[in-house]
Amino acid sequence: MIGTLMDLLFACRHKHLTRPITPVRKRGLSGAAYVACLDCGKQLSYDTENMKVGKPVPARLHAGECRPFEAQY
Repeated sequence: MIGTLMDLLFACRHKHLTRPITPVRKRGLSGAAYVACLDCGKQLSYDTENMKVGKPVPARLHAGECRPFEAQY
């Protein structure tokens, strides 16, 4: 209860966002689009058809990490 009230008063408003990012996977399949807040780093879902920001999504990578290269044969 108190934590929720504190989040409402002092939480990031996500005003500074990146452009929509859509991860590309193998064989032309793509993942769900998201945007990232430049102030707090939180990733938010993004609806590309209606161009609206949605709810927070779990972080895909930690800051400074990258995925290992996968060779395609």
